[in-house]
Amino acid sequence: MSAEHAIRRKRTAREVAEQLGVSPRTVRDFVAEPRNDYLNRGEQRRREIPKLQGQNLSMRAIAEQVGCSVSTVHNALNHQDHDQGPDSDHVEASWVHHRPNHRTVRRLAIYRAQA
Repeated sequence: MSAEHAIRRKRTAREVAEQLGVSPRTVRDFVAEPRNDYLNRGEQRRREIPKLQGQNLSMRAIAEQVGCSVSTVHNALNHQDHDQGPDSDHVEASWVHHRPNHRTVRRLAIYRAQA
């Protein structure tokens, strides 16, 4: 999450999982940002960084404005001309996301209501 949208959690996934009787992975999957949103946010950042560099901003200033680290800005500027072909690191993984069962969803909903 970017700094402007960060949410401070009071409990870890492990603590919530123990309370609900589910695995920590189930809790993380349930509260995770949707994959397409995550990928779109990264793409938007990659387009914005070169524009900000064109305004003669320092890498530190760009990082603060975009909400990422200086090393992310550095990498984006050094790799902006590379091909995004099939051998790219940005190829979407072919995996199936398993949805939690109805009991897990209900437990997490009850937990959220109590929090």
